[in-house]
Amino acid sequence: MKVNILIAFFSILVPGLNRTFAQSSHLNDVTSAASEAIQIKYRRLFTGETLPSVDFTFNDVKNYPQNQLKWSDLKKNKLIILDFWSKYCSYCISAMPKMEELQNKFQKDIQIILITKNTRGELSDLFNRSTNLKKSKLPMIFGDSLFYDALFPHGAEPYHVWIDQKNKIVATVAYSQTTEKNIETYLNGKSPQLKIRNDKLYFPIELNDPTKSLFSFEGGRLIKNLLYYSPKLSIQDSQKVITTKVYLDELSYPGLKEYSAFFLEEPGYSIIPALGFQDKLVDSSKNVKGIRYFNTMLESFIREAYSTIFEKTERPIKNSFGEIIVDTSAYNLLPPKQFPTISTTEVASESSRLELNSKRYCYELVVQNYSQEVLRNNLKIDIENCFGLKAKLVKRPYIQYKLVCIDSKKISRMFSSNIDSTIPTTRSQNKTTNYINIPWRGIVNDLELQNIFSGRTFIVDSTGISDNQNVNLNLLGTRNLNDKENLKNLNKQLDKFGITIKEEEKTGDFVLIYSDIKRKQ
Repeated sequence: MKVNILIAFFSILVPGLNRTFAQSSHLNDVTSAASEAIQIKYRRLFTGETLPSVDFTFNDVKNYPQNQLKWSDLKKNKLIILDFWSKYCSYCISAMPKMEELQNKFQKDIQIILITKNTRGELSDLFNRSTNLKKSKLPMIFGDSLFYDALFPHGAEPYHVWIDQKNKIVATVAYSQTTEKNIETYLNGKSPQLKIRNDKLYFPIELNDPTKSLFSFEGGRLIKNLLYYSPKLSIQDSQKVITTKVYLDELSYPGLKEYSAFFLEEPGYSIIPALGFQDKLVDSSKNVKGIRYFNTMLESFIREAYSTIFEKTERPIKNSFGEIIVDTSAYNLLPPKQFPTISTTEVASESSRLELNSKRYCYELVVQNYSQEVLRNNLKIDIENCFGLKAKLVKRPYIQYKLVCIDSKKISRMFSSNIDSTIPTTRSQNKTTNYINIPWRGIVNDLELQNIFSGRTFIVDSTGISDNQNVNLNLLGTRNLNDKENLKNLNKQLDKFGITIKEEEKTGDFVLIYSDIKRKQ
């Protein structure tokens, strides 16, 4: 099964801000872990449980004899600490020397093992740049999926798993819990006061089975969330909305082999705000018969259904800020009807889109001769019938703020060269923002985020600075570019680094989300 990640309007998250732990890279590809977990029927393990009686073998291991590690090779009188990390986790890399110190201090009693699902090839460039990775002498497992995704899935890294001499899971914890004091307490036969971390999963493990319908998810649990159901009895039949009870009554009807359905989101899963999941549905012969979406924002469905017009919208930047305008009169149509009555007006700011996406939905389509075009045509119909919404292309004015280089000699003043010793950090205090060791793209993203509530506003980076170039920068005051005085103040500060922000008025194509349904006043 292939799980695709849907990137919506603020999908480019700000790297390094808030000293963020890296979101697990397994969001990008859970294919191998999924198939492995299904075939061997491994499941997630929690504190107090025991590893399966299997001699796990890891075939690509650095700093270990023959580059292969068998679980049975590990000395049974040692505490095993698995340190899960990824190429996107700068905090993980900066913490590796501390792990080396702990290993050296408790050499006879513990074994710390670094484990990642990234391959050596994926990490080659990082190894060339990172002193911590080059110097590390800890066993390092590459390309793992079974432990990483199936047995010990997690939402953020670093993530540590303590395993005792009898293969019992002592604790699943954050990096901060693996300390000299806690290890000493455990080795002295006492129970350290560890804060157990049981991350919410990003999606149910059943979604790894491409033959499973959402209707059978966790024993039919999603049926209680059924919002809209449309049987596809024939191409001429009109779509209709029916209730859960009607659907269950009709479930045995032989014609219901093709259908579409919307469900309210299934709570209890930790989804990154801008993401949802989709994958194809297949029959027993592995023929594609449809598609499933899980906990996905409404805007993502609209983008898929109307993808041909989104291709024509104004895209002066790398992400999709500002492409959509929302007619807020449509809000009271969204189920469940929790939105206030709002006067009809077009709103281009991100606040309107946050309102539009304040709920997530699951969706399933099963049809003969499934294709991307069939999906889009059905989604248009289902979105209109369930939510009362349509989309069309309109011409609208917008403001473009362009970051440009005016003195290349000054730019180097803010460059940071060390990627290991300083954890990427953003500190805001007394209207001053201090960026420390932050990739340049993170600065631009933060500027965009500060202006997402400002209407049709685009930030364009034309400085020529590499996205991954780490910089140190202090900015005084807010970054609301629509405030002329503030823009002047910001440019005064950026001038010493050879950068300025230019304001330009433009007109471009935008997608208007609207409704033809007249509301009751």
